[in-house]
Amino acid sequence: MPIRYVKTFLLTFLLLWPLAAQEEEDFPGETKKLEWESVEGALFYLVEIESEGIIIHAIKTEDSFLPLFLNPGEYNLRISVFNKFEKMASQSEWSPLTIYPSPQPIILDYSPDFFYDDRNKISLSIKGKNFDSACRFLLILGEEKIRGLEKNRQVEGEEITCTVEFSSEQFEHGQNWDLVVVNPSKRRFAREGAIRFLEFKKPIIYSMSPSLFYLGENPGKITIKGKDFTGQATLIFDGPSPVPYANLENYFGEELSFFLNTDEMEVGEYTLTVEAMGEFLSNKYSFTLEEKPLTKSEEIENKRESREGQAFFLGLDYHMSFPIGESSELFQDSFYGAGLTYRKKFKNSGAYRLVLIRQMGITANLTYNHYLDDFDEQLSMDQFIMDGGLFYLSELNSPFNIYLGIGFGGSYSFFTFSESDNKRSFDLTNKLEGGVHFPLKGLELELGIKILFTHFKYNSMVSGNPYFMVGRSW
Repeated sequence: MPIRYVKTFLLTFLLLWPLAAQEEEDFPGETKKLEWESVEGALFYLVEIESEGIIIHAIKTEDSFLPLFLNPGEYNLRISVFNKFEKMASQSEWSPLTIYPSPQPIILDYSPDFFYDDRNKISLSIKGKNFDSACRFLLILGEEKIRGLEKNRQVEGEEITCTVEFSSEQFEHGQNWDLVVVNPSKRRFAREGAIRFLEFKKPIIYSMSPSLFYLGENPGKITIKGKDFTGQATLIFDGPSPVPYANLENYFGEELSFFLNTDEMEVGEYTLTVEAMGEFLSNKYSFTLEEKPLTKSEEIENKRESREGQAFFLGLDYHMSFPIGESSELFQDSFYGAGLTYRKKFKNSGAYRLVLIRQMGITANLTYNHYLDDFDEQLSMDQFIMDGGLFYLSELNSPFNIYLGIGFGGSYSFFTFSESDNKRSFDLTNKLEGGVHFPLKGLELELGIKILFTHFKYNSMVSGNPYFMVGRSW
């Protein structure tokens, strides 16, 4: 009769415990499942196991398999078939059977490592190696032993993580239980004093700092000082935007740090509350999140960018007029004037990327000048000028910028004589101007001078026009 038997080792996770209530000292060994092909007409089978020439087991069974509970070692096996007359119909030859010892189990890590004495059931996550399905997990304190119930396991390569529940009415604060794993070969691994039971105390916060954060400063580190941060306490921040809770379940100490990602938060005030075992602490602390203040260079850059984004500038100036050189023969005195200025920077795509081009633009001006001389004829002149041109306005990292301009246009002049008729003329003009430009909040100021050339029919006049301008960009 052909016989098929299966040598099942620990790592295949096919082992069974012989008795569920046995203590770890009473392991009879590994459970092997012996299986063979059934024989038609067989009433029962007799399985004989021999060790060192002595038959140590003779088991009668009607099934074609048999769970064997053997210690590691060398054995011989024989199976006999009996018919309905209880007579032996056939018998196999003795076959060798080897039971190998289980490898040493090892606990690499476990969590949590403490609980409070207000519970009678705990759950542990235990990571290690060589945790076969027949291993037992125990909590041991002196003579007390609590066997765990494995609820789940995950295998990653050689490492195995088991979720194990322990139930007992004997858990009290101040206890330190040993965590032990034992395999069927009685190999054990212990982590002494691994699981602690503590008395619950309310956490107390003494201080929290800093009280001010700026948006974009990461990570935002909060330092909290206090005592009794001994697990199951949660930091809760209440404010304009949600902040992830900070669980202190595995923290022991009198100072802790908590890091914020301010990029994901809104500005405003955030209040800290500590929740522990369903209770909320009454002492609250808070911090404020604000926009980061600009540096001086950033303020100047923002002003520059805001000016770039504005469409045009309008300015109103008041100036004096001083004839220069030979022109003083026409008008020896200096007088006043006013002007209206329009400016717009270049904005077209490609050229605008060049810094020099970006700082230039077009300008148009409407100016009035009044001249008076105390000659015999009592000559005075009122001059209206309209011109246009180009300007340059620097972008310096300072409170002011440099302004330069050039313009061309025409003038209408009205001459008044004391003893003759009035005279009018239309003439060409050109000018050069320069100054210092101050961009302020809301308004812009400019101090400078204009050199004006007026080309009359028979001569030309040159005048210097110091000016003070007030304007605004839109």
